[in-house]
Amino acid sequence: MVETMVSDERKWLAGSLEGLSDAEILDFVRLMGGADPLVELVFLLMPRELNPEVAEDGVIGWDVRTADRTYAYRTEIRDGQLDAEAGRPASARVRLAMSLTTFFRLVTDLQDAQQAFDRQELTVEGDLAYALRLQGMFRTRPMVGACVELR
Repeated sequence: MVETMVSDERKWLAGSLEGLSDAEILDFVRLMGGADPLVELVFLLMPRELNPEVAEDGVIGWDVRTADRTYAYRTEIRDGQLDAEAGRPASARVRLAMSLTTFFRLVTDLQDAQQAFDRQELTVEGDLAYALRLQGMFRTRPMVGACVELR
């Protein structure tokens, strides 16, 4: 049987960000030492969060923008496994671009990918249908109410 609970780290992040405005999320990021460690943590945890039973193969390019820089990552899903590394992929099934705040909301299931796309908060190049299925390829939603909040 496949474990369906999300990691404690993802639950903690979701609980910490729930209901915050963009400015408040950016304040939280600064409090936690900046975007570098948090973005890296998300990509380090991503393989553990993948649900291999529904995962579809593909290379995903990620561009996560802040006021100062863009974090580029490459993730590849193959045979129910996910590998993540910093850098832009040479080619990808889909490329996703978004702000840091949208990124954190998407990976914690505080925002739906379709909603972000409709609001033009998420830019997609390539296989749009695959991009919109990505969120469902990860473990069940965090139980935000059960989290300890550090605000």
